[in-house]
Amino acid sequence: MSENAELPQPDPALRRLDRLVGRGSMEGHLVGSDETNVRGETSFRWLPGGFFLEQRVQIDFMALQLEHQAFASPTSWRSDSTCSCRLPQTASQSEKTPSSTIR
Repeated sequence: MSENAELPQPDPALRRLDRLVGRGSMEGHLVGSDETNVRGETSFRWLPGGFFLEQRVQIDFMALQLEHQAFASPTSWRSDSTCSCRLPQTASQSEKTPSSTIR
């Protein structure tokens, strides 16, 4: 490889996604309920090189903890996605409840 070879650069059209970069919080409730029982946070960041945008989401859905991570490529959001959930702990549980992962 030549010392003067230029590294590939991301498509400038990807910069339109810059408005997503950062953190945000959310809260809500189930239909028919006035109790706020859904809370969460999401964040977006560019991975090194600027070709992929990473999204992380953490949601507390009625005491069920949900986590999601996705990577956006220039062609889709689907390239790699991981989702896991943890069941809430009760006082009688002495071991951590296993989490499940969906790919």
